[in-house]
Amino acid sequence: MVDVTGRIGVPPGPVRVGGALRCLDPRLLGARRRLDPCLLAPGDPGLLARVVANLVDNAVRYATSTVEVGTRSSDGRAVLVVADDGPGVAAPDSERMFDRFTRLDGGRSRGAGGVGPGLAIVREILLAHEGSIRVEDASPGTRMIVTLPASGAHPAQG
Repeated sequence: MVDVTGRIGVPPGPVRVGGALRCLDPRLLGARRRLDPCLLAPGDPGLLARVVANLVDNAVRYATSTVEVGTRSSDGRAVLVVADDGPGVAAPDSERMFDRFTRLDGGRSRGAGGVGPGLAIVREILLAHEGSIRVEDASPGTRMIVTLPASGAHPAQG
Protein backbone atom coordinates (compact mmCIF):
# COMPACT_ATOMS: atom_id res chain seq x y z
CA MET A 1 0.00 0.00 0.00
CA VAL A 2 1.25 3.54 -0.76
CA ASP A 3 0.26 6.48 1.46
CA VAL A 4 -0.47 10.05 0.35
CA THR A 5 3.22 10.99 0.63
CA GLY A 6 4.15 8.26 -1.87
CA ARG A 7 5.86 6.12 0.79
CA ILE A 8 5.18 2.43 0.94
CA GLY A 9 3.21 1.41 4.04
CA VAL A 10 3.45 -2.12 5.38
CA PRO A 11 0.63 -3.85 7.26
CA PRO A 12 1.94 -6.05 10.09
CA GLY A 13 0.66 -9.49 9.00
CA PRO A 14 2.92 -12.55 8.76
CA VAL A 15 3.69 -13.57 5.16
CA ARG A 16 5.03 -16.91 3.96
CA VAL A 17 8.29 -15.83 2.26
CA GLY A 18 8.27 -18.63 -0.32
CA GLY A 19 4.50 -18.36 -0.85
CA ALA A 20 4.84 -15.75 -3.59
CA LEU A 21 6.42 -18.35 -5.84
CA ARG A 22 3.04 -20.02 -6.35
CA CYS A 23 1.70 -17.16 -8.44
CA LEU A 24 4.73 -16.75 -10.73
CA ASP A 25 4.91 -17.15 -14.48
CA PRO A 26 4.65 -20.80 -15.65
CA ARG A 27 8.12 -20.44 -17.25
CA LEU A 28 9.49 -20.70 -13.74
CA LEU A 29 8.16 -24.15 -13.03
CA GLY A 30 11.58 -25.51 -13.99
CA ALA A 31 13.44 -23.27 -11.53
CA ARG A 32 15.22 -25.18 -8.80
CA ARG A 33 13.59 -24.43 -5.45
CA ARG A 34 14.79 -24.99 -1.91
CA LEU A 35 12.11 -23.46 0.28
CA ASP A 36 11.47 -23.42 3.99
CA PRO A 37 7.67 -23.76 4.01
CA CYS A 38 7.34 -22.28 7.51
CA LEU A 39 9.52 -19.19 7.03
CA LEU A 40 7.50 -16.05 7.78
CA ALA A 41 8.20 -12.32 7.63
CA PRO A 42 5.89 -9.48 8.67
CA GLY A 43 4.59 -7.48 5.75
CA ASP A 44 2.35 -6.99 2.78
CA PRO A 45 1.89 -10.20 0.75
CA GLY A 46 1.30 -8.32 -2.52
CA LEU A 47 4.42 -6.20 -2.16
CA LEU A 48 6.61 -9.14 -1.19
CA ALA A 49 5.18 -11.11 -4.12
CA ARG A 50 6.23 -8.22 -6.37
CA VAL A 51 9.79 -8.45 -5.01
CA VAL A 52 9.96 -12.19 -5.65
CA ALA A 53 8.38 -11.90 -9.11
CA ASN A 54 10.77 -9.14 -10.17
CA LEU A 55 13.87 -10.97 -8.97
CA VAL A 56 12.86 -14.29 -10.49
CA ASP A 57 11.81 -12.63 -13.77
CA ASN A 58 15.23 -10.95 -14.00
CA ALA A 59 16.96 -14.25 -13.25
CA VAL A 60 14.98 -16.04 -15.96
CA ARG A 61 15.70 -13.23 -18.45
CA TYR A 62 19.49 -13.42 -17.95
CA ALA A 63 20.02 -17.11 -17.11
CA THR A 64 21.86 -19.32 -19.54
CA SER A 65 20.08 -22.45 -18.32
CA THR A 66 19.47 -22.41 -14.57
CA VAL A 67 17.58 -20.35 -12.01
CA GLU A 68 17.66 -21.29 -8.33
CA VAL A 69 15.33 -19.92 -5.66
CA GLY A 70 15.68 -20.64 -1.97
CA THR A 71 14.51 -19.47 1.43
CA ARG A 72 16.07 -20.04 4.82
CA SER A 73 16.36 -18.54 8.27
CA SER A 74 19.63 -16.99 9.43
CA ASP A 75 20.34 -15.05 12.64
CA GLY A 76 16.67 -14.23 13.22
CA ARG A 77 16.19 -13.04 9.63
CA ALA A 78 14.25 -14.51 6.74
CA VAL A 79 16.53 -14.93 3.71
CA LEU A 80 15.43 -15.27 0.07
CA VAL A 81 18.08 -16.14 -2.52
CA VAL A 82 17.52 -15.92 -6.28
CA ALA A 83 20.45 -16.99 -8.46
CA ASP A 84 21.04 -17.42 -12.19
CA ASP A 85 23.91 -18.72 -14.30
CA GLY A 86 23.90 -15.79 -16.75
CA PRO A 87 26.53 -13.14 -17.52
CA GLY A 88 26.70 -11.82 -13.96
CA VAL A 89 27.08 -8.25 -12.75
CA ALA A 90 30.43 -6.48 -12.44
CA ALA A 91 31.21 -5.46 -8.86
CA PRO A 92 31.16 -1.71 -9.64
CA ASP A 93 27.62 -2.09 -11.06
CA SER A 94 26.19 -4.07 -8.16
CA GLU A 95 24.93 -0.92 -6.41
CA ARG A 96 24.12 1.09 -9.54
CA MET A 97 21.71 -1.59 -10.77
CA PHE A 98 19.24 -0.44 -8.09
CA ASP A 99 19.00 3.08 -9.57
CA ARG A 100 15.85 3.82 -11.55
CA PHE A 101 16.13 3.55 -15.35
CA THR A 102 19.64 2.09 -15.31
CA ARG A 103 20.83 -0.39 -17.93
CA LEU A 104 24.04 -2.29 -17.33
CA ASP A 105 26.44 -3.10 -20.17
CA GLY A 106 27.35 -6.50 -21.54
CA GLY A 107 24.82 -9.34 -21.45
CA ARG A 108 22.20 -7.11 -19.89
CA SER A 109 21.28 -5.39 -23.15
CA ARG A 110 18.33 -3.40 -24.48
CA GLY A 111 17.06 -6.52 -26.23
CA ALA A 112 16.89 -8.36 -22.92
CA GLY A 113 15.11 -5.50 -21.16
CA GLY A 114 16.74 -4.09 -18.08
CA VAL A 115 15.75 -0.45 -18.27
CA GLY A 116 13.14 0.66 -15.80
CA PRO A 117 12.36 1.06 -12.13
CA GLY A 118 12.12 -2.68 -11.32
CA LEU A 119 15.09 -3.17 -8.99
CA ALA A 120 14.71 0.34 -7.56
CA ILE A 121 11.14 -0.55 -6.56
CA VAL A 122 12.34 -3.87 -5.12
CA ARG A 123 14.78 -1.99 -2.89
CA GLU A 124 12.10 0.52 -1.81
CA ILE A 125 9.70 -2.29 -0.90
CA LEU A 126 12.39 -4.08 1.09
CA LEU A 127 13.39 -0.91 2.94
CA ALA A 128 9.72 -0.38 3.87
CA HIS A 129 9.75 -3.94 5.27
CA GLU A 130 12.97 -3.25 7.24
CA GLY A 131 14.77 -5.54 4.82
CA SER A 132 17.70 -5.30 2.44
CA ILE A 133 19.04 -6.70 -0.79
CA ARG A 134 22.58 -7.37 -1.92
CA VAL A 135 24.21 -8.77 -5.03
CA GLU A 136 26.87 -11.47 -5.08
CA ASP A 137 28.86 -13.05 -7.88
CA ALA A 138 27.58 -16.60 -8.42
CA SER A 139 30.44 -17.52 -10.83
CA PRO A 140 28.85 -17.85 -13.30
CA GLY A 141 25.87 -15.60 -12.86
CA THR A 142 24.34 -13.42 -10.21
CA ARG A 143 22.97 -14.16 -6.75
CA MET A 144 20.44 -11.72 -5.25
CA ILE A 145 20.12 -12.07 -1.47
CA VAL A 146 17.13 -10.54 0.29
CA THR A 147 16.91 -10.37 4.07
CA LEU A 148 13.80 -9.50 6.06
CA PRO A 149 12.90 -9.63 9.73
CA ALA A 150 11.61 -13.13 10.52
CA SER A 151 8.23 -13.46 12.18
CA GLY A 152 7.90 -15.73 15.21
CA ALA A 153 4.36 -16.70 14.22
CA HIS A 154 3.60 -19.98 12.46
CA PRO A 155 1.14 -20.04 9.56
CA ALA A 156 -2.12 -21.92 9.82
CA GLN A 157 -1.88 -25.30 8.14
CA GLY A 158 -3.87 -25.78 4.98
